[in-house]
Amino acid sequence: MHDVEAMVQQLEQVEPGAGTEYLAWLSEARQALVVGTDNFIAKDWKNVWEFLDLSRLLPLLGKVNPAEMLGNHHARLARRFKSPRIRALLSFQDLYVGLSPYTAPGVFSLLAATEITDGVHYPLGGFGKVKEGLLGIAKQHGVNVRVSARVERIITANAAVAGVQLDGGEQLPTQLLITNRDVSMAYGLCDASSGVQQKRKQLAAKEYSAGVIAYYWCVSKRVDQLLHHNVFLSGVWVAVQQLTGFRVE
Repeated sequence: MHDVEAMVQQLEQVEPGAGTEYLAWLSEARQALVVGTDNFIAKDWKNVWEFLDLSRLLPLLGKVNPAEMLGNHHARLARRFKSPRIRALLSFQDLYVGLSPYTAPGVFSLLAATEITDGVHYPLGGFGKVKEGLLGIAKQHGVNVRVSARVERIITANAAVAGVQLDGGEQLPTQLLITNRDVSMAYGLCDASSGVQQKRKQLAAKEYSAGVIAYYWCVSKRVDQLLHHNVFLSGVWVAVQQLTGFRVE
């Protein structure tokens, strides 16, 4: 994808005229990425009014196409490309944030833009190196790391975290708890004295975005036909979207 000329030629083979449309789309998507990063993602806001300050927002309208950013993502791509394969290629990234291209706004083209123009990077030695690096830093700062120790219950006292109970019954006191579980799942571990039952019911009634089932395959030889980052899209893209519970319009 980084070879723009090669990409244009391939798209033209799939759909005449798609190469030219791709260049126009990529330019707008990249501009949305730059404007979005500089003016939203990389900035902190003290309050909502500062975020919605018209003196800051209005000048941005001259830098991006509002219709492309706020219009339906799939519909905007359909105006450029007839091929459903090309539309899927440039919009499946919406799934990264749990959205469907059929309901997400077009601004999410910036996800594809950053992949295409900035690339996809991997740590040398594999992602295991990230884990090893974090573990090493933690130990350097005196952290006692325990693995294969499943938390069975979050202990609370006076509406605050007081500790955790492991599946073997051992209790570990703590005043601060960090969890990477989904919020609703984390509340499910809290004991009856936590007072979060009502909040747990509210969260259980919410409509959640799509999850991911990830398979990690280990191979014993080099596979020259594959690059380090490969994406395979189903031939029945719309049907898969519907099957996963997404609303397709």
